[in-house]
Parts: sequence; structure tokens; C-alpha cells
Amino acid sequence: MSRKLIQIRPTNIGDNKWSFLKGTPQIQMDIAPAPHILNGKSLRLNGVLNVWVDDAETQHTLNNDGGTARHLSLDARTGVQSLFENIQVNSATTGRNFEMVKHYNRLAGSLMSKSLGFDDYVNGGVDVMTGASCNDELTGQLVNKRIDFSMPILCGMLQNDIDLMMVGGLQIIFDLALDQFTLHSNNFNNSLDTTSTGHIVLSDLVLTYDAIVPPQNQASALGQGKGGWTYPSYSSYYTSIVSNDSNHLFNLNTGMTKSVLMNFVPSEWLNNIKRNSNLLMPLTNYDGAKFTQRAKVKEVTFLKNNIKAPLDFAIPCKNLRPISNATANAQLLYEDLNTLVLIGDNKSNLLSNRTALNWANQRGTTNYFKSNVELASNEPVYNIGVNYDHITEQGVSFKNQPFGFRLRTDLTTGADHPFSAYIFVKQLNTIQFQNGLAQVTN
Repeated sequence: MSRKLIQIRPTNIGDNKWSFLKGTPQIQMDIAPAPHILNGKSLRLNGVLNVWVDDAETQHTLNNDGGTARHLSLDARTGVQSLFENIQVNSATTGRNFEMVKHYNRLAGSLMSKSLGFDDYVNGGVDVMTGASCNDELTGQLVNKRIDFSMPILCGMLQNDIDLMMVGGLQIIFDLALDQFTLHSNNFNNSLDTTSTGHIVLSDLVLTYDAIVPPQNQASALGQGKGGWTYPSYSSYYTSIVSNDSNHLFNLNTGMTKSVLMNFVPSEWLNNIKRNSNLLMPLTNYDGAKFTQRAKVKEVTFLKNNIKAPLDFAIPCKNLRPISNATANAQLLYEDLNTLVLIGDNKSNLLSNRTALNWANQRGTTNYFKSNVELASNEPVYNIGVNYDHITEQGVSFKNQPFGFRLRTDLTTGADHPFSAYIFVKQLNTIQFQNGLAQVTN
């Protein structure tokens, strides 16, 4: 076996610029069938990101003093990942869809918060790859100039080795999100900058991956006959939280469901350049001017066919201290950390007392909370999730059995200031090939 680096330019290259505002919101990459194995974890979307504030391509500049000058930033934790609303993976030959991840930017926020720690940003190269420093001010500084990025693609299928002959090549389509969704003009709970405008332009895009090339006498065996494999994928759903006792049902129709996770953000913050649409916010009450007081979560219940599942499973959230002296809910955090991998195998994440409670670094002139992540943003990292199978790793079936969840909280302003809930389901799909045709079942 040998390895080689493959580089691919977009099919719709046009003038070599992609921008939602300028009418080129979609990027299409076609990987032709070839007698080699694509190493999915090596796949990178590389390119250049600029934030222009006018049609003359004037570079964005940041006023660090909080004055009236422009103050635009990407999400400090996801960076370039927040640019993409949807990503779909198809067969380049037949067009057969293998995975369609909607709200990819919101999913990336949850996945990155569960697998990366602050040290991964500053010492592990995540800041270089994604343009995200895990610090609001530093990320704002980054968009003052061009950002060269090399972004891994977090879709489930692309975490595997893929026989390109068998799948008929791959077509990967990236849909850009609105600029108002990706950019924001303030830090968390700071005063608003109402003067900033801008738009994102991507250029010089190249898709790269490592190819595993078998010896010539074995290459002809790739893609021949019949075969298949099982791969993870993500599907997504959306709903709104408008009351303190919120019940929701979804028809997942998945046969091997491994886990469900969800994250939240105030609905009025979406596509609002004055706010960060990519925050993983806890449910929070509105005080008449802004979201300030975290709502207590009294109970979380997951349902399968209207029966608690896992068996008699509910997360009671009692004996909470007053919000003025809030404590993190340990059981909620434990289940959340267990959602994708066993908590004992979770080597790093962004959870801390600061992100769980939104603690400040200092109170007055006294050091209030000291750690090795003092430079990291204290914005919330809030997810709710459940894992259905850490034993057989085959998941459970929701075929003809709706998935549901119930949230009991003390949310008092839900109807006037609702929260958007993004629900992501991790399931296993099975792909079978015979006579050049592919069939995907879940």
C-alpha cells in the first residue's frame, strides 16, 4: 500500500469566489471514481476567507475599545465551520444520497465542544485550521485580515475509509449560511454594536485528502462484485420551546439509532448580525431588555413510542440552588458527555465552571476563578443528550415508533421570546452495492 495526496478544485469554480450575498452560496466538489481508498478523516476543505464591508472589498477592521467602529466576528469556537448551513454527501456517478446534514454549523458547535479542549485551540492547531481561537477578542482580531483555513469535515460518513470505485466517487455539496447567521457584532451579553455590516467571501478553495493506493495487482479488485459496510451519519430536526412544559414528537424512522443530542439558542438571535447565532445557550428568561437569568430545568424525559426510553429514563433536576448562586446540574452534564462516547473515553471538552455557569474570570479586582483556560471564552457550552447503546454499538430502532422528549423548566417568557431547539440524531446506515447499484438503509 502507498499513499498520495489528492487535490480537487470546485466544479462550479466561476470567478473563484463564493458568497451568499453575491449569489454563489453553494460549493460543489466532485471526487471521481478511482482505484484507491479515500481516508475520510484526512479530508479537508482548504481556502481563504475574507470579511468585506462593502462592494469595494474594504477589509473589516475591529475597534478593540468598543467604540462605534466595526466589530464583526465569527463564532469563537467553530470559526469557519459556522459558515455552512448544510452539507450533503452523494455518489458522484448515480447521485445517490449517503448523508444530508442540515444545520451543520449548529451540529459542529456541539461536536467540537465535546471533543476539543482549550489547549487544542492554542496548541493543537484548531485555531489555524478553522480560524477559531476559543476567545472572542482574538477571533475578532482574526477576521481583520484574510484567514487561510484547512477545515475538517465532520459528517459521519466521512469519518471512514471509502472505496471510491464501489461508491462511484463522491459529490460533496456545501451550502453557505446567511452572513447574518455566521457573523455577529457583539460579545456575549455585551452592549450591541448596531453599525456593523459585512459579508463573507470564500476563495481559492481546494478539497484535499489522503488516498490509500493498493498495489497494481490488487487495484482491480476495488469496486468489483458486491459488498457494503455500515457507517455513522447525522440527521437533524428543529422545533421551538415556547412553554415551561414542552413536549415534542419526531418520526425518526431509523433502525439503528445510537444517540440524540440537542442545543438551543434564542429564536430572535438567529440570522441577527447583532447576536451570535451559533451559541449553545441554556434556556434563559428574558428580563425585559435581554436574556439574563438562566431558567431552571426541572426534568428531562426521553420517549420512544410514548414510553420512557431508556427504560423509565428521566433526568430529575431537583434541589437546585437559587439562580443567584447557581450550580451546574451534574446529571444533565453526565448524560450529555456520554452522548457520543463513554465519559471515560472523553479526553477533552470545553466544559468548565466558567462555561457551565457563565462565571466571570474576576469579580472586581479579586481573582474569582483560576484555571489554565482563563483566556477561553466563558460563553455557555450547553447540550442535552442521551445515548441509547454503549454496549452493542448497534443502537435501537425507531422504525414506526416516534421519538419524543419533554422539558419541564421554569421558563417564563417562552411565548414572547421562544428558544430554537436543534435536535441531531446519530444513527448507523448500511450501504449495499451490487452490479454497480447502491442501496442505503437506516
